[in-house]
Amino acid sequence: VHVGGQTMADRYFYIPSIGLFIAVVFGLADIAKSWRVAASLSATIAGVVLLVFATLTNAQIHRWHDSFTLYEHTLAVTPPNFRIEYNLGLAFAESDRYDEAAAHFEKALQIRPDDYMLLVYVGVNRFYHGRLPEAIEYAQAAMRLQADSPGAHDLLGKALAKQNRNEAALDEMRRAVE
Repeated sequence: VHVGGQTMADRYFYIPSIGLFIAVVFGLADIAKSWRVAASLSATIAGVVLLVFATLTNAQIHRWHDSFTLYEHTLAVTPPNFRIEYNLGLAFAESDRYDEAAAHFEKALQIRPDDYMLLVYVGVNRFYHGRLPEAIEYAQAAMRLQADSPGAHDLLGKALAKQNRNEAALDEMRRAVE
């Protein structure tokens, strides 16, 4: 069952691969019997195969250490990828690393400039950098794409409040919770 925006994920291969591996194991056992391979050679080959798989598993585990290592590795081995740039930007933003988040949000914007949630997050990033006019522009751009976006109204309200435009800020905050 496909869940989420990804096209492929290794977790979709786990259960279907069980039958494949059972067939391979029994097939190799039959070949070993017909070729009269010594049990010690079969055990050695199986040990080497397990060692290779254990090494590959260990490498994969290190890639999944945290969001940063996973997304940075993915960016290194895939073409420009909106979802990964976006997610890495979010990971940096959630860790209060706004400069690094900004770089990845910018790359995501180059790939998909009309994603309203990305526009909100870029605006939030600008807000935390104290670049209020830009934060307002991004909030308004997000609202042009999705007028009822609570995040965009909230961002706009906060930016307007920072500019002491309290009445307009209050209106936007109300829209954010409607």
